Amino acid sequence: MEELIKENPEYSKVEIRVIDEEKEPEAAKKYDYYYVPTYYVGETKVHEGVPTKEIIKNVFDKALE
Repeated sequence: MEELIKENPEYSKVEIRVIDEEKEPEAAKKYDYYYVPTYYVGETKVHEGVPTKEIIKNVFDKALE
């Protein structure tokens, strides 16, 4: 994510919240996921599992729509 933000400063406008399921179990329970990381844009799950740079780029792009 950091690399993409450096390449495209527009991505720094995307608010990113990382939820550690062990530290914030109540917050984690609000989301439907099996694999981590899981990316949501608003209430919509856009990716679950091992991400590639292209997948993360797509997540950023959806968040900026």
